[in-house]
Amino acid sequence: MTNPLALLTVQRLEASGSLESAFRGFLDLGRKGDAARVALRLQRLEEAARLYTEAGMPFEAAGAWYQAGNFAASLDQLGFVPHDHPQYRQACVHAIHLANRLNQLDFGVENLVGDFAATLPADPQELEAFLLLAGLYEREGFAENALGVVTRALVRAPNNTNAISARSRIEKAVAAAKVASGSVLTTDAAFFGRSDQERPVTLPPDALGPIALPPRETLFEVTASAPRTPASALAPAKPSAAPPFAGRFRLEARIGVGGMAEVWRATDLDVGEEIALKIFQPLADPAAEERIKAELKLTRRLAHPNVVRIYDIGVHENRRYISMELLQGRDLQQVPKPATPANAVDWLVQACDGLQIAHDQGVIHRDVKPENLFLTNAGKLKVMDFGIAKDTEVRRTRAGMIAGTPEFMSPEQINDMSQVTPATDLYSLGVVAYELLTGTLPFTHKELMPLLMMHTKDLPPRPRTRRPDLSEALEGVILQALEKDPTKRFASAQAMAAALRAALA
Repeated sequence: MTNPLALLTVQRLEASGSLESAFRGFLDLGRKGDAARVALRLQRLEEAARLYTEAGMPFEAAGAWYQAGNFAASLDQLGFVPHDHPQYRQACVHAIHLANRLNQLDFGVENLVGDFAATLPADPQELEAFLLLAGLYEREGFAENALGVVTRALVRAPNNTNAISARSRIEKAVAAAKVASGSVLTTDAAFFGRSDQERPVTLPPDALGPIALPPRETLFEVTASAPRTPASALAPAKPSAAPPFAGRFRLEARIGVGGMAEVWRATDLDVGEEIALKIFQPLADPAAEERIKAELKLTRRLAHPNVVRIYDIGVHENRRYISMELLQGRDLQQVPKPATPANAVDWLVQACDGLQIAHDQGVIHRDVKPENLFLTNAGKLKVMDFGIAKDTEVRRTRAGMIAGTPEFMSPEQINDMSQVTPATDLYSLGVVAYELLTGTLPFTHKELMPLLMMHTKDLPPRPRTRRPDLSEALEGVILQALEKDPTKRFASAQAMAAALRAALA
């Protein structure tokens, strides 16, 4: 407890202008928020931002980072503002402007603004934020989300010309974006405005680090310095109506759209076979470019029946692409749940086999989730999307960064991303197993930080409380995979596969 007399003395030092002494005094008293305020007055902006963060004051930390010119860090801190915070709506407005400036729409932004965007804008400032958010959604290819936001803006301002023209354009995009299902190879799954059956976007490894800023964009326009080719521009009216992509691939139909890339069913004219072609957006961010290169390098090392096969990589008109085997079927997110124990164990064992080959090559996936486990029509499970995988021989990830999908993240991913091991993937696969066999996730929360804290601190509900007919042996396998301590999980994916088989016997 703070000594009232000591606190009064330090407050008087601040009032008298003895800021340095007041700063040290507040730190000595453990009052980091007050020390941060004084640091701001001393123009020690980054120090103030860090102190506000340590004091649990994300809104104030975001303001300090903004003043320091670190807009990425400012946006990150806004993502931690609770939805019941008195300045929550103001935080959303700031976050949308920053996301627009950075051309960045990730899970942290969506998690923050989800409740805000589900309401009506209360004033002209919020109306502008709604239109900016619609523009972000539209540029990222999430036309239905953009339409919902702009429609709510029009309820408040029915004569707004920007909103009217945007709605007309987005409605056409929604009608044109109906993609045939049944032949799906998802990429960089980004499910904004998600339902209970959908997942949030993967957090990129550099989400907490500074990035090079593009120029401020005009509403609903694309940055001139880093243009993005709209998805519709790639789609030929007829297969023969456009020249082959990269002089080799005839684009037949778009089968997946994500935040960083599109996936097409295409014909490789050199060999006369149908393949899947993953075409990345032009990237101005060097860190994002490095992630793509890393995915290409890592995935080509993993030749195994339970890992999606990569055929070729290249660059065409400043867009990287990967050609890979065309998968017919569905991912495990689309499988009805709860699954039968026999089916679930079959799929999980195959996932273990695919992960084991990766681990043997020194590769940790770091984003194991149902969307990245594809079940072909022939019953073969394929591990795919190594976009944020870690090569244990190359330490790119700095301490303090996080990457992954929050519902499936291991405690060590949350606490210190630089310390992930193969056991990290086994924890995530344990979450997949829990959902497959019970129909529910072990931990859910609409806000990011409470969800992450559940993974680090809370014991998962025993699976048999949610599915009483589940065997004790299978329950034991799931709970061992979900141990907080990585050393208490299975020694390897191979060991987990053996335990799954034995539990079914």
